Amino acid sequence: MRDFWRDRLRRNVGGILVVGIVALHAGCGPAAVPKAAVSGTVTLDGKPMEEGEVSFVTPGLPPELVSVRNGTFQGKVGVGSRRIEIRAYRLGKPYFMGPTKFEPSPENYLPARFNSESNLVADVTAAGPNEYHWEVQSH
Repeated sequence: MRDFWRDRLRRNVGGILVVGIVALHAGCGPAAVPKAAVSGTVTLDGKPMEEGEVSFVTPGLPPELVSVRNGTFQGKVGVGSRRIEIRAYRLGKPYFMGPTKFEPSPENYLPARFNSESNLVADVTAAGPNEYHWEVQSH
């Protein structure tokens, strides 16, 4: 009788594991964060930033990106306190690996103090108006 149950358990262990994992993940996912409209301006060296992006960052979650065009941005992001990262891109230089030439890829040219080391914060509220104005420098 003991062999019967052991054999049955061995055959079903994969199914038991899948059901257990699904049950654990069903209640453990992040709760949906309500979103709110955000808008504003970004100036670069005193002029409207032509193109770039504003990242609304929450630790442990993917950043929410809003595009900047002609110095303005608008979009929807999660409600709450968010660290802000601002980036602007231009093509880097082509490079070689042996005889093979690789085309340039976009590079952020803003200093780290405006992105990876940023201290900028936005408190996004459901009530709004969530309008922000940031001035950045390329040096």
